[in-house]
Amino acid sequence: LSFRLAVVANTAPVLTVPADLTVEGDTTGGWSAAYTVGATDAEDSPDPAPVCSPATGEVLPLGTTTVACTVTDTGGRSHSGAFDVTVVDTTPPVLVVPDDQGLVVDDPTGTTLQYAPPSVADTVDPSPSVACLPASGSAIPVGTTTVTCIATDASGNQASDSFDVVTTYVPAHVASATWWEPVGAGTQVFVANRGRTVPVKVTLAIDGDERSVG
Repeated sequence: LSFRLAVVANTAPVLTVPADLTVEGDTTGGWSAAYTVGATDAEDSPDPAPVCSPATGEVLPLGTTTVACTVTDTGGRSHSGAFDVTVVDTTPPVLVVPDDQGLVVDDPTGTTLQYAPPSVADTVDPSPSVACLPASGSAIPVGTTTVTCIATDASGNQASDSFDVVTTYVPAHVASATWWEPVGAGTQVFVANRGRTVPVKVTLAIDGDERSVG
């Protein structure tokens, strides 16, 4: 009696993971995972697909995250591997300040500074801070005042910009009128017969400079 015994060997799949990565954050909160992990198997066709956690497409936070991957063939044999992804944020916020402004005031000491808040945006930090000096609401003198603004994200990256406010003093004009007889000369009440033509004489002046006489 003779027979043949066939022994089929099931080799484990081979998993290929990338080397450790350092990447720049590209979305709110970190980095949208995008890495390539491969696997081959001597018996399976097509090759089995590896599974990783966190998976591609997930957002990895700032700092170092270990990505663990495993591939299992149809024979139940597995191979595991891992790599580290370090997410950094070195990109400063984008800061947009108001345009330069020109003000005309009639107060020789200056005026109150008023401007709209600058806009600020950041790739990773959804709420970067922004501070400007002098602040809106501050008293400023006549002349040129430079407002400097600084935006800071959660990683400490900063962006700065400035704009000028030019304040010009123009004295207010003082207008006066001098009434002459018969209406003027201290007269409080003027009585005239019906139908009488009454000449009205007045001298107008602006800042003491006579402009019109009628």
